[in-house]
Amino acid sequence: MTDVAAIYDDLVRFETILWGAVDARLRRDCDLRLTWFEIMQLLHRNPGARTQDIADEFSITVGGVSKVIDRMVDADYCRRSPNPADGRSALISLTAEGIRKLEIAHPVFEEELEKRFRSVLGPAELARLAIALKLLRVSAQHRDEVGNE
Repeated sequence: MTDVAAIYDDLVRFETILWGAVDARLRRDCDLRLTWFEIMQLLHRNPGARTQDIADEFSITVGGVSKVIDRMVDADYCRRSPNPADGRSALISLTAEGIRKLEIAHPVFEEELEKRFRSVLGPAELARLAIALKLLRVSAQHRDEVGNE
């Protein structure tokens, strides 16, 4: 029988190592934090996202997102615009400088992931891992949405 506690330990520790390695590489090669990069990718896919949309996507607090967005606005990577549908919120989009920075950082991000995944796992193993992680994530999100523990 497979020890799920050991799977948990390996998964959490790998995530920590992976995050640290990708963050270090983006900081070194692009002067960009991984947290910012993740948000910039989301804004590139969804221009005009709200702070709440970003918080929901990454399962973090609105306050935490707002602080990061403030810093990204100061760095000229994104801007806030009034939300015509709701005056209490703003729409966030990348600036030209944010798009330029994302274009520089994306190949570095991809290269680091290739090194961490494809150099270790073959195509079939990667496909199985992708399916398993997606299944676990979707199941966990569904449980959270319906209030199951």
